[in-house]
Amino acid sequence: MRVINFVCPSCQGKCSVGDEFAGRKMKCPKCRTRIRHHKDGQIELLSVGAPPPPPAPGAPPAPAAEEKKGSTVAISAVPEIVGKLVSQSESKQNTVVIGGVIGFLALALSGIGMALDLMILVVAPIAIALAVAFVWLALRAKKQKGEAIRAEKEKILKEAPPVAKKDEGKTEPLPKI
Repeated sequence: MRVINFVCPSCQGKCSVGDEFAGRKMKCPKCRTRIRHHKDGQIELLSVGAPPPPPAPGAPPAPAAEEKKGSTVAISAVPEIVGKLVSQSESKQNTVVIGGVIGFLALALSGIGMALDLMILVVAPIAIALAVAFVWLALRAKKQKGEAIRAEKEKILKEAPPVAKKDEGKTEPLPKI
């Protein structure tokens, strides 16, 4: 991979990016100015950002741009919704993927049904997908309700005073009369 070095037109800071970012919009990591790096090496200024705040007195000096490793350009490579999905648990990710596949297949089969003028093929996939979604939601609601009841029971048991234990298994001789 080739690295492209350039100077920010706003703050004159030295920046570097991988050549896969050529032609994309990005922000200068120092002043947050929006720029576009063209494949021919030209830098187009899109909007001016704010300059970085001056360092506090007595604070150690910031490292020079040449000392940093990797790309110093802050860009958003994926939509926000993808970032939220990736931050979820694996089971939630699997649920979203499976739901998307079922929805896509239902729409594809319905489209084929419309093209072939078969009404059963238009309605049936959507009805099946909705039924699967309903069953999944009902099972999920039941599971969440069970977890809530279990959590409430645990809370009550933690707050309850300790119960005296019976002394089982030990016998004492009866008094003689």
